[in-house]
Amino acid sequence: MDSSQGNQRAARRTIVSETEAGVAVGRPSIVRIVVFGTILALLAVACSSTSNPTTATSAAAPVTTAAPVTTAAPVTTAAPTASFNLVKDGTLTVAVADFPVPGFWEGTDPSHPEGGLEPAIAKYIAGELGLEVEFVPTDFSAIISRQFVGFDIFLDQVSITDKRKELFDFSEPYWFNPMGLMVMKGTTITTFEDIKNLVLGACAGCNSYDYIVDVIKPNVAPRAFQADVEKYTALESNQIGGAVGDVPGMLSQIIARKGTDMVIACRFPKISTAGVLIRKDAGITQAVQAAMKKADADGTLDALRAKWVFPALGNQDPMDTPECPPQG
Repeated sequence: MDSSQGNQRAARRTIVSETEAGVAVGRPSIVRIVVFGTILALLAVACSSTSNPTTATSAAAPVTTAAPVTTAAPVTTAAPTASFNLVKDGTLTVAVADFPVPGFWEGTDPSHPEGGLEPAIAKYIAGELGLEVEFVPTDFSAIISRQFVGFDIFLDQVSITDKRKELFDFSEPYWFNPMGLMVMKGTTITTFEDIKNLVLGACAGCNSYDYIVDVIKPNVAPRAFQADVEKYTALESNQIGGAVGDVPGMLSQIIARKGTDMVIACRFPKISTAGVLIRKDAGITQAVQAAMKKADADGTLDALRAKWVFPALGNQDPMDTPECPPQG
């Protein structure tokens, strides 16, 4: 285990014991969690919304693009499937939203991902449950608002919050994200008021948008985007002055958008935890939780993060990002 993986485990011990909702648990500089031993990745989006933000794009109806591709998963310690209430018998249906996301969802077809941490986790769970796996494209907000229910589990760096726990079940966290601010080169950020004066943007329904509204409380109305990656395009085209989201996702965007003038200005105190979102009536919660605990204990999660996420972030430590100016 390298030092970054050790830091990720330290993050788990600290955050899981002190918060259930991915809220701030003290300044990240005190506990250097998240290191690319298990973070460093993309996008977006871990999220939770208690407001009705004005989206920059029209609220999309639930998406069900190309016919899903079924992939056989290796069967190991199969769980008793008789009690499962799956969308499709014998198959674990996995919802896919933001795609592609470097390190997390790789490939060109969301119904047939070619790699990434999250499809790898999904396949591992399916194998432990003795099921095949099928990936179904949809929309993040459609999942969170329960407009789309044709899935068993959902992985998209989904933040674990108390509000979401009322609607869904979650596994133990497999990812820890510090939240940061992305701006264009030349933008001056010396005080918190400088941040408040920017037109900030984040994805609709995401905890990053809630953070803008509830914590930053900007002086200018923020923008909300249907897909998390849209905020980066809006930033590059000067539609907004700052994008708020997870630092690992920002690092991956800088690498993916070669030659971009986007830079990470700073990171906020907030750190969120992401877990596997599970449909409550699927009857698989205990089996999924057991599979994830096994993956953590036997080193599978560490290996998958090392294989997929760290390279996508250029092996950079998100915690090396300077802290944002203090509020007040």
